[in-house]
Amino acid sequence: MAVSRRERFKKINNFCLYYGHGREDDLGRFELAVVEPLGQRKSGVRLIKEKGALVLAYISVLELSMFHAQSTELRPDDFLCVDGVPLQNISYHNWIMDPRSDRWRHRLLDKAFDLIEGHGYDGLFLDTIGDVEDKRLPSAVAGQALVAAAKLVYDLRNAFPEHILVQNSGLVKLRELTARYVDAYCWENFSLQLVNNREWAIAVARQLIQTGRSYGPRTLLLAEMDQSAGDGNSRLEHLDKLNFAKETGFPVYLAPPGYTGGITLWLAEESFI
Repeated sequence: MAVSRRERFKKINNFCLYYGHGREDDLGRFELAVVEPLGQRKSGVRLIKEKGALVLAYISVLELSMFHAQSTELRPDDFLCVDGVPLQNISYHNWIMDPRSDRWRHRLLDKAFDLIEGHGYDGLFLDTIGDVEDKRLPSAVAGQALVAAAKLVYDLRNAFPEHILVQNSGLVKLRELTARYVDAYCWENFSLQLVNNREWAIAVARQLIQTGRSYGPRTLLLAEMDQSAGDGNSRLEHLDKLNFAKETGFPVYLAPPGYTGGITLWLAEESFI
């Protein structure tokens, strides 16, 4: 009897995340590859899978580029607002969408079906969903948005019971609502917490471990490597990240800057569990 995707995922020791184009041979060296669908052909996804890797499609759950053509088709109540003003992620020039919007939810589910059924992905990497934990939101709006985001994950699980769902961010309040529905959490840029407040990072890791024991989801660690990877301080920081992964038992991937600069192949040969 064939082992299901979700069962295979429970045993992975390494993964990579790459938002560039192609590189099927390199991606296939990992047990799990997270890719940007715009950078991969359907034939490429099939090739990566044939090499033995599970392949997840990146999908932005709650952010839309201000320059995206679709943004002109949306209505005011599709955007998450504070005092009537739509929230933005200025760093990436994105609008933050409202998970309570039926129109946005339908668009997102349609995209998910296209990626899973149309392109053959093994699951979804749910990015930007953690925006519902944005501190700019008033408590009443934040509470409703949290529930709506969790309901969206629930709907995805019902729609794709055999496929992998990885939730990126939303590790505090949203985690408590989605633990029964996701296969893993991704802790992106965990290294920032290690530098700024190691005790807090350790506390978060313990919470994630406990959630995994209680409900099953794993945790993946993700961080971008520094541009100055050759200097001594950077090497020490990288070792610190890898040691944290060993201590927690979480698979880790240290990506080249921007997640498009290449693939860190040596991590395909390592196990951090």
